[in-house]
Amino acid sequence: MITRAYSRLQEFMLPVTGGIKSIRMDSLVYDAKRLDVTLGDWDRDPGAGTMWDLLTVCMLARHLKPKVCFEIGTGHGRTTHHLALNTAAETKVFTLDISSDEVTGCIFRNQPTASKISCLVADSTKFDFSPYKGKADLIVVDGDHSYEGVVRDTERALEMMSPAGCILWDDFAPTWPGVIKALKEHRLAGEFRRIAGTKWVVHCPSARLS
Repeated sequence: MITRAYSRLQEFMLPVTGGIKSIRMDSLVYDAKRLDVTLGDWDRDPGAGTMWDLLTVCMLARHLKPKVCFEIGTGHGRTTHHLALNTAAETKVFTLDISSDEVTGCIFRNQPTASKISCLVADSTKFDFSPYKGKADLIVVDGDHSYEGVVRDTERALEMMSPAGCILWDDFAPTWPGVIKALKEHRLAGEFRRIAGTKWVVHCPSARLS
């Protein structure tokens, strides 16, 4: 019943989001023997996405076992917090945001996960990404949602991605036309996949997705 509902949702969205194939989450973690995910303060900032959106991040983080995570766009820090919760103690989580106010990163502030997280305050148009080139195993793009912003941040993400790395883009939904347009028009759009039932688009070259 749930699968049928997801299929109908995808069909409804196809005129807007069509052009990028969809996949089910289980095809990304099909070879996992077991995945135990951790949730903490998951009900804070519900505007960041559904429970399934959040579980997608947690499952990929558990499965990929990244040594370095890089997030463009911290916001309240719900995704950042869960990247830290679902990776090894030695994993480094970098999160970049233009703001440093009391709201930015509030979910992980004063939490044990904060010790794994490095907060970078800068405009992504001016930030020097070169130290992270080819080093990030899991990248989340959730910053400037304009067409130009997504195009720019996507190129930076591709440069940072390690050989076995993976990129996630949030908010691939009709309410964010800039995100949709930028990803559909990208030269690698044929390799991008929408994760069914979520707002995520994923690029995992090493996964050989169908």
